[in-house]
Order: sequence, then C-alpha cells, then structure tokens
Amino acid sequence: MVEEIPAGDCVTRIVDSPHKWRPEEREFVDATLFEFPGGEPESVVWRKYAPEIADVHSMGCERQREKRAAGRSTWTYEGAITAQVKAIRDIATAEGSFAVEHAPDEGQWHVHVSMRAAEGVKLNKAHKMNLKEHLRRAFAALEPHKCAS
Repeated sequence: MVEEIPAGDCVTRIVDSPHKWRPEEREFVDATLFEFPGGEPESVVWRKYAPEIADVHSMGCERQREKRAAGRSTWTYEGAITAQVKAIRDIATAEGSFAVEHAPDEGQWHVHVSMRAAEGVKLNKAHKMNLKEHLRRAFAALEPHKCAS
C-alpha cells in the first residue's frame, strides 16, 4: 500500500564503494551519489520502516552479500546518509525541484526521489548537476559501517 510520507520523516541513502565513495580519500564520488539515469528516480530507505541506523546498515550488508554473490567482488557497503523529507522537497531552483514518494514495490521501506523540471524548462546537464548538488547538501554526513563479511 502506498503511503503519504510526512515532511518531518527522514530517508536514508545507502552508499557503496567504489561507485559512490572513495574509501582511500574518505570522500563521495559526487557525480554518482545521485544519478537519475534516464530520468529514473533514485531509491532511498524510509526510516519509518528502518528506524535505527543499525536497520539501514543491516540492509546495506545484505545488499553487499547479494552484489558480491553476483560477481561484483569489490562492491562494498560503506554506510549511509540521511535527510529530512522536508529538506528535499524544499529544494526549488529556477530549473526544478524534487519529489519524494513512497514506492513499496521493493519493500515497505522503499522510497523514490525524483527530479522534476520547472514548468517550461528542459533540464540540461548543467541544470541536473546543480539540482543534484542541492540534493547532496540536504543529506547529513556519512554514518560509516563495516559489514562482518
């Protein structure tokens, strides 16, 4: 069942390396933290259904096991970043904004963050980069984690 996500709730982005995080430099790969490939939404975890960071870390470790079992031996869950839904929805530039919507197709915890063009705007690469930078700033610092295996 799709639910309305209250503005005061939080969502968390799972961060992996080497795709989104450079462990050696302890920094994000900003270009890949949020990509919106082909205009598709990005997935985040609704903290209503994973209230403790340990719950999110458990999901990240399970994802690491799945990726490595599928042959991606270097895929590593590094931790997670969290934002309040209101902070994401409040992003509005001349180019566009973001929607945050429950998408329980992968589980009740699953939420989509979608990039929306402002009326009359065709988003180009520079617009998208600007919007993604605003989105990145809505999220707190990485809460690091090392999986047991």
